[in-house]
Amino acid sequence: MAFKLLLLLVFFSLSFAKVYVARWEGPITPPTYDYIDRVLGLSEREKASTFILILNTPGGLLETTRKIVSRFLQSKVDTVVFIYPSGSRAGSAGAIISISAKYCVMAPGTNIGSAHPVSLFGKENKILREKVLNDTLALVRSVAKLRHRNSKVVEAMVKRSISLTEREALKKGVIDFIAKDLKELLRKLNREGEEVVLVEPNSKEKLLKFITNPTVAYLLFLLGLYGLIYELLNPGALLPGTVGLISLVLALYGMNLISTDYLPILLMAVGVFFLVLEAITPTFGGLALAGALSLLLGTYLYLPYFVENRWQLLLTSLLFSLALFALVLFSLKAQRKEKRMLGKEELIGKVAQVVEDFKGGEGYVMINGELWKGVSEEDLKKGDKALVERVENLKVYLKKL
Repeated sequence: MAFKLLLLLVFFSLSFAKVYVARWEGPITPPTYDYIDRVLGLSEREKASTFILILNTPGGLLETTRKIVSRFLQSKVDTVVFIYPSGSRAGSAGAIISISAKYCVMAPGTNIGSAHPVSLFGKENKILREKVLNDTLALVRSVAKLRHRNSKVVEAMVKRSISLTEREALKKGVIDFIAKDLKELLRKLNREGEEVVLVEPNSKEKLLKFITNPTVAYLLFLLGLYGLIYELLNPGALLPGTVGLISLVLALYGMNLISTDYLPILLMAVGVFFLVLEAITPTFGGLALAGALSLLLGTYLYLPYFVENRWQLLLTSLLFSLALFALVLFSLKAQRKEKRMLGKEELIGKVAQVVEDFKGGEGYVMINGELWKGVSEEDLKKGDKALVERVENLKVYLKKL
């Protein structure tokens, strides 16, 4: 009876086993880790048998690579990197990630290697280059030994930037086997019959991946730089300045100068900054709209994908921002409707607030929220009040109260 029960448990465990598949094409950047960590975490929670990463990359950031390697080595499920389809490559950082998986598999017509570290900022001094190289060599050496791969060949990928075809990599003990497609891969892994769950990058990961594309990041930087310059040369233009500041924040993230954790916080801070500017220097809603959009983008990037009612929260945030924007516009419209242009006759008899000490009988005063050049024979100090007696040549003549 116990034997039959054991067989029944084994049957059900095999029947409901799952294989989770992630697919990444492009440079290795912070969103790469976020995506892999999400899908690998999902496979662990679902107690899947295997996690497969289909990879095609020219390389990427070493720091992100280290995080992915560490995640693979700590994984509770079997990890597989499949360099696929034909024509794909696992270059530089991709090669290091590939050898860190429990199984490294290549499709026909692919290559792996050329993992020598290169600086993003041009030339480095010799000592720093050696430090980075030796650090990377130690990493791949330890990973290769842990995964029972040919450490000498793996080191040569880093030190001499050698690149191998799938046949060469198999012969030299860098990969485990060759598979022409996912079906053959599952068969060689003895995972036939298991449910395959393909998890694509979500909208947030796609957006961040787009921003971290080197070309896009550089264009955002130029847009931000020239937008701010134009705003400084043409104060009040608003659109170049607001778009420029938001673009500059996104460019800093795209260039890996700020982390994923700080990006949404900076965007929300920029949004609040725009709203405060709108409050103290009314611009007929332009800054309010820019602030609302920046706040919305920051909130979208801040909320984790697994938060319940995520879209409801975003919609609430959008509606609140639009309501605030509409309130600002309504308020400004009401002010413009009620406000009348001040003529000479209407200024006479008004009380002016002195905003600076008068020098040589002249200084500036505030009348009905407007700044005027004042003239007085009396000695007026900041904070004094004066009565407007007449207006000539855009100057108000005052008598101290």
